Amino acid sequence: AAAAAAAAMRVCSKCGKPALDESVAALGRVYHAGCFCCVKCNKQLPSSFRVVDDAPWCTTCHLAHKVPKCFACRKPAEGGITTEVFPGRVWHEACLACIKCRTQLRDSFRDVGGEMWCPPCHSKHKAPKCLACKKPAEDGVTTSAFPGKIWHEECFACSGCKAVLHGAFKNVDQTLWCEACHADKFLPRCASCSKPVSGSVLTVGAASYHPTCLTCAACKTQLSGKMHRHKESMLCPPCNDQAVLKKCEKCHGLIREGTWPQWKDGSYHSACFTCLKCAKPVSGAFYEQESGVICKECGGR
Repeated sequence: AAAAAAAAMRVCSKCGKPALDESVAALGRVYHAGCFCCVKCNKQLPSSFRVVDDAPWCTTCHLAHKVPKCFACRKPAEGGITTEVFPGRVWHEACLACIKCRTQLRDSFRDVGGEMWCPPCHSKHKAPKCLACKKPAEDGVTTSAFPGKIWHEECFACSGCKAVLHGAFKNVDQTLWCEACHADKFLPRCASCSKPVSGSVLTVGAASYHPTCLTCAACKTQLSGKMHRHKESMLCPPCNDQAVLKKCEKCHGLIREGTWPQWKDGSYHSACFTCLKCAKPVSGAFYEQESGVICKECGGR
C-alpha cells in the first residue's frame, strides 16, 4: 500500500505519466521538468516563478499580465504605493507626483477630478478664490445667499463699516452689509424722527414713517386710517377741522356748511346769523346796526 501511494505521488500533474527521474515538486504536486511550464506562455519554468490562483507563471508573464500597472506610467508596479483616496490604483514611488510641478508627493496631496496636486500647486491653481481679496481660500466661509462663493473668515465683512460678519447680514447687489449699515444706507428715513424705517412702514405721499411716529402734529395722537395734510404737517380729522374750518362768531362752533353768512370779517352758522329784533335767521338783504343786523322785514317797519 505504501509503495502504491509512493508511485501515485510520482505521476506528473500535467501529462499524467510517471515522473520518476528529473521530476520537479512544486505547489504540492510533481511535474516532469519539461512539463513544469508557465500557464501563459507555456515556456519551461526556471527555479524562480510566481503563483497565481495555484498556477505557476514565469516572472515575465506575471509582470506583463498579473502585476498592477502604475497609474501614471502604465508600467508594472509590483510592490508600488497605494492610497485610500484612490482604491485600486498603484504608483511607482517616483511616479506619485504633482500633476503640475511634478514634485514627488509624500504624505499629503489634493485630489482634483482624479488628478493629484501638491498643496502649494493646488492652492495656487485649483483652490477657490476669496470673493473679497481674490486670494486662495480652501477652508473659508460660504453661505447659501452666494452659491459657489467663498471668503476668508476675516474677509467676510460689511461693505460699510468693514466689521467681520457673524450671523445675520444683508445682500445688496452681491455685496455684504451688516444690518446697521444696511439700514443706515438703504432703508427709507422716517419723516418724523429721521431714523431708518424697517419692518412695518407707513407711507404718506413720498414720506415714510414708523407706525408710532405718524402722529397728529397738534394733539400727538397716533394716526391710522383717515388723516389730513395741513401745510407741512399731518393732522387727525378733529385737529384738521380746528385748523381749516371757520368758527362761528356767535356760538364759536365750527362751521361745516358749504356756504355761510359773513359780516364784519366774521363767519356765522346760518342758524346763528339772526335778526336783532325778531331773532330769526337772516338770509338775503339786511340792515346793519352797530351791534348786529336786522332782517329786511323788521327794518322796513
